[in-house]
Amino acid sequence: DAAHVVRSLRRARSLSRRRSAACVHPVHSTFQGIQPFGQRSPQCCARSIRQLCDSGSETAYDHAMELRSWITADLTSLSNRLESGVLKIIPPERMTERVDDGGIAPVYALWHAARHQDLAVNAVLRGTDQVLTTWGERVGATEDTWRGLAEAEDLDLVPHLAPRAVADYYLAVIEETLRWVADGDLGVLDEIPDSAAALRQIGTPTDQFDWLYSMWEGQPGYFFLAWEAIGHGYTHLGELVTVRNRMGLSPF
Repeated sequence: DAAHVVRSLRRARSLSRRRSAACVHPVHSTFQGIQPFGQRSPQCCARSIRQLCDSGSETAYDHAMELRSWITADLTSLSNRLESGVLKIIPPERMTERVDDGGIAPVYALWHAARHQDLAVNAVLRGTDQVLTTWGERVGATEDTWRGLAEAEDLDLVPHLAPRAVADYYLAVIEETLRWVADGDLGVLDEIPDSAAALRQIGTPTDQFDWLYSMWEGQPGYFFLAWEAIGHGYTHLGELVTVRNRMGLSPF
């Protein structure tokens, strides 16, 4: 969430200061004239990132790279933990199982997390094609791709989902986000995208998803990366690990 972004940027700033103190030559402060992150509202964080990047100094470049490194580390860890802690342990044939006759099917949790990140990062934030464009037939969902955005399990959809393909699709979504973060324009994190247009484009019903239209409306770009890709992803990773353990598959 926004507070997590602020904390991470503070940490990046602190690291840069320590590096500067260790140098034998003076280091120009790129924060000169820019109010410290800790004294700014979360909505201004991405704008400060852009100011740092546009200043053209070596230290500003370091800060931009620290931000990219932080995002990359979080997403890479999410992907690795998902694969090693869930996908390599829960057999594909058990991915549609509802533990204790009431738990969520793991394949739906994977589909839900993947759809949120794909739609939020690619369609909303970047304004580009979703990864699902080339994965629809493999995962078993070529129409009504808004199904899965709801956290409550879509019981009629689950039988049509291909568990292994859904898992690979989610990993592919994370990989595409990582590819973009590596050298993409992070200036979009400061802009307010037209989230409603992206939701309407895939036919998301306004009556069933009024809460999602409202939650995304007016959010700055960094929300769709910090929450929908990272925070939301880790939330459902924890859910999947819990389901794995309730299946009696804990490796510990």
